[in-house]
Amino acid sequence: MLRHCLSKNTVKPPGVRRGLRGASRLARRVCIGGLALLTGMTGAVTAAAEPVSSLHDTSVLVFSKTAGFRHDSIPDGIAAIQAMGEQNGFHVEATEDAGAFTADNLSRFAAVVFLSTTGDVLNAEQQTAFEDYVNSGGGFAGVHAAADAEYDWHWYGQLVGGYFRNHPTGTPTATVATPNLDEVAWLTGVRVRTESDLRRAADAVLSHGPRWTLIKGGHLAGDAVDLLTDGTEEHWLRAVRHDNRHTHGTGCTLASACAVGLAQGLKLEEAVARAWAYVAEAIRSAPGLGAGAGPLDHAWPVRR
Repeated sequence: MLRHCLSKNTVKPPGVRRGLRGASRLARRVCIGGLALLTGMTGAVTAAAEPVSSLHDTSVLVFSKTAGFRHDSIPDGIAAIQAMGEQNGFHVEATEDAGAFTADNLSRFAAVVFLSTTGDVLNAEQQTAFEDYVNSGGGFAGVHAAADAEYDWHWYGQLVGGYFRNHPTGTPTATVATPNLDEVAWLTGVRVRTESDLRRAADAVLSHGPRWTLIKGGHLAGDAVDLLTDGTEEHWLRAVRHDNRHTHGTGCTLASACAVGLAQGLKLEEAVARAWAYVAEAIRSAPGLGAGAGPLDHAWPVRR
C-alpha cells in the first residue's frame, strides 16, 4: 500500500563535497541505495576520497536501539541483513548500545544501518561522532522506523529526508498495486502469457480494490513492457531489455520509488514513470555483487 506518512522536508544530505568514486563499493552501491530511496533520489550523498578504514569494504553495523515504540520485526530484520552479509561477503555486527558510536569504533564499518530505531537514541557526543563518520565517507541506510527517531537532531532529519508523522486512520484503499505476473496469478488466477493478457490481468487486480494497478510484464519474452491503468486510462511503459541477471529486488525497488514520488506530490502517472526509469537504469548499471541474481545499482542517481 503506497501512502504518504512522512512529513515533507527539504532534502540536502550532509557531507563533504567530493565525489563517491573513492568510497568502497559496498558503502556506495549497497547501503547508500536505501538512502537514495528515503531521500527521493534528490540531493547528493557525498564521501571522502579514501575509505574510512581498511575494514570499510567488509563490515556493517546494524543499530536497533529504541526509546519509543518497539517493532517486533527487529530480530527478523537483523537476521535478514546477516543473511545478506553471508551471501555477499560482508560482516554484520548488531547492537543496541549507543556507546558504539565513537570515532574509533565507527571507523571499522563500511556503513551503519538504523533498523527501526525510535525516539532519542544517541547523546550529543555520539551524534557528533556519527556526523563525522558520514561526512568522512561512511555509508548509511535507514530501515522503516529510522524516520521515527531523533526528531530534534536537524542533521539527522536531513540525512533521512523526512520524519514519520502518523499512521493513516482506518484501512485506506491502496493508491496503486504493483504485482508481477506470478503475483497476478496467485491473487487472481489469471495467467499472463503474452502482452495481450495484461489488460485482463489488470481488470482482475482492480476488482480487489486498488484505484490503479501497474502490471509488471518483465517475465514475458522480448522487450520489457508494463501496463499502468485504472481500468479506463492506460499507460504503457516499454524499454529494451538489459542483458543482466542482477535484478534481485526489482519489484520492491519499483514500488518504493513509486511511493517516494507520491510522497513528493507527483501525479501517479509521473511518479510511476520516474520510478520506472530509475529502476531501468538501476538494472542496466547493476554492480554484479554475489554469485546469483545480485542487487540493483540503487545509488546510480547519487553518482550523477
